[in-house]
Amino acid sequence: MKRGDLVRCWFAAALFVIVVFALTRIGAAQDETQTPREAVEEKQPTTISSFTIYPVPNYGGDFRSRSYLTGDWGGLRSKLADRGVQFDFNVTQIYQGVASGGTNRTGRYSGSTDMVLKLDFHKLGLWPGGFLLAEAQVPFGNTVNPYSGGILPVNTLLSMTAPAIDEIILPHLYFTQFLADWFAVIIGKLDTTGGDDNEFAHGRGDDKFMNLAFSFNPVVITLAPYAPLGMGLLFLPHKDVIYSFSVVDTQGQPNTAGFKTLVEDPTTLTNEARVTVRPFGLTGHQ
Repeated sequence: MKRGDLVRCWFAAALFVIVVFALTRIGAAQDETQTPREAVEEKQPTTISSFTIYPVPNYGGDFRSRSYLTGDWGGLRSKLADRGVQFDFNVTQIYQGVASGGTNRTGRYSGSTDMVLKLDFHKLGLWPGGFLLAEAQVPFGNTVNPYSGGILPVNTLLSMTAPAIDEIILPHLYFTQFLADWFAVIIGKLDTTGGDDNEFAHGRGDDKFMNLAFSFNPVVITLAPYAPLGMGLLFLPHKDVIYSFSVVDTQGQPNTAGFKTLVEDPTTLTNEARVTVRPFGLTGHQ
């Protein structure tokens, strides 16, 4: 069997499992939804009908202290989130210059506009354990990546979306379904920056380090691009242990749907095990 055929089999199997599970759970939503942490604090069992991966953010506070510029919209934003709908709009602006060395001592302005929609199907009154994330981006400007003289990009955010500068793109659109409190299936246009996650040096260059050396494993990105079409299995056997297995299109681009290359080689199979450790009371990961 070719790897393209293997991907199609995985997609078909995942969709079948999700559809069957959803049909059996519609109408089973309860009135109260908790995060896994809240359930532990209250010493209640955490099940797929009692937690969410999209907890309600704190939109409140005055203009100088709140985390969200436009606030709570008079309480509407919190009400929507309580009912399973969250919408975020972010603009990242970057100006970088080559101060010394490099191939050209120049400066460049760039950035990205991001719109993120998160849906919790349990809170929407459909079925528990189902979540949808859709993200649209508009990357713009130019970077100093070609002039820095380094091997790795100094502007990770724009290097991720390089094929689609000044375009409106939908790089991430994926559905997550928990079939048990310890097991989930993820399928769609994935965000691979969630892999190799850690507390310190991780991300896509918009809220932590900007240099790719500290943002994302440069070896992995050659095999698992920023926005591939694929599916994954997520196992949570313990609160400090996460294991995932994914099948993704190695040729995935942020400005294409990906179905044309999905059935073609090459295809990437990835495994990741993540264990949280706390030496001297400080959080770390292996």
